[in-house]
Amino acid sequence: MRRIVPLCWAAAVVIAVAGCTSSDAEPDSASSPPTLPGTSPATAAAPPASQPASAPVSSSAPSTSQPSSSPSGPHDAALNAYRQMWAVMVQAAVTPDPANPALAQYAAGTALQKLQYSLTVDRENGFTSKGTLHFAPRVTSASDSLAQIADCTDDSQWLKYNADGTLKGNTPGGKRQVAATVARLDGTWKVTELHVDGVGTC
Repeated sequence: MRRIVPLCWAAAVVIAVAGCTSSDAEPDSASSPPTLPGTSPATAAAPPASQPASAPVSSSAPSTSQPSSSPSGPHDAALNAYRQMWAVMVQAAVTPDPANPALAQYAAGTALQKLQYSLTVDRENGFTSKGTLHFAPRVTSASDSLAQIADCTDDSQWLKYNADGTLKGNTPGGKRQVAATVARLDGTWKVTELHVDGVGTC
């Protein structure tokens, strides 16, 4: 299993989860969990050919903990869990709030640890992530209990800010390659592994 680091998905998940720049206050990579966008990138498998983009997730819109429609099978259920995870993460990163109970509804295992760690680092340093995260996930394989997702997120509009409102590191986000594992746990699909690469990897 790969190591994970904070998810600033670069912020706000991206990916140890996106929109943020790396945190100067992160612990040494040898002892810290894997990261999301904006922190040290993790290796991920190359995503398959392009596909229609998914609707973006904005921090200005209220988060939803319920899918907009009932997934019809493993493929749709896995994609729904992945999208809902990011929707919750984008909202949680505004505060930020690592204790947001909605995170555990769509993430588990190292993916959940990465998201919570990223939010904890941001909270301790007074950072906040705002804006819109764009993504276009596609299922590369799926069974009745496990699915692999490849994505190319764009966090150029989901950025991390200092407490005084200035851009963290004065660096914008960009497109990041993402690989996620989604598993059916006790009847509920959740993202269990999340690997996000650096800006410009897709």
